[in-house]
Amino acid sequence: MNVLNEIFEDWCIVARAKFNITKTEILPIGTKVFHEEILRERKLRHWNNRIPDNIHIVEDGTSIRILGACFGNEADLSIPWSNVLAKIDRCIANWEKSQPTMGGCRHIA
Repeated sequence: MNVLNEIFEDWCIVARAKFNITKTEILPIGTKVFHEEILRERKLRHWNNRIPDNIHIVEDGTSIRILGACFGNEADLSIPWSNVLAKIDRCIANWEKSQPTMGGCRHIA
């Protein structure tokens, strides 16, 4: 993780940005055995430094949001969309109650 932190720090200097290490999440990519090893050992490889406890490692079956998109290993990625669709349905139901004019319907669409 030290090398990764150095890369983040260098990138932030060059990009004139700030990297929020407290919001860092690690999504293991690879085999299920690799995922389990990372969760158990909190290391990417046996020779690497331990991943700090304050950094979240995403378990299989759960998802995380990255720039509005959901990612995860063996996660049901349709779950977030059911909430979005339910909210849209509630809004449409409220608009129908107000009996919008043709101009109002155009704005709704």
